[in-house]
Amino acid sequence: MFGLITRRELDREVASLRKLLEQAEWEWADWYQKFRNLHARLAKSIAAEERRQGASDPAPNDVPTEPAFLAHLDPISRSIWRQRLAGRSFTHHPAPDSATGNPGDGGGSTR
Repeated sequence: MFGLITRRELDREVASLRKLLEQAEWEWADWYQKFRNLHARLAKSIAAEERRQGASDPAPNDVPTEPAFLAHLDPISRSIWRQRLAGRSFTHHPAPDSATGNPGDGGGSTR
């Protein structure tokens, strides 16, 4: 490929590469549009399902419901996500005390 080539061969190679690049750009644009459409349909479906559930099952005693993914998180991550979902800023929480599991200095010290 890096041997001696003529100007005509070089021009053909450049034109070929430009055509390939253009095809790749069109393909990426097509996939991006498909992804956007799929994402919009999914978001619309989720919103409709939430409206249906909200209309049929009001929260008992005004207890806020949490997203299901919070159940799989550790307590510190869960509280951080709760704050984010509530619109509050992130604050540092001390690591749980290894001896008791309670929030503390994380060193397992007894007070």
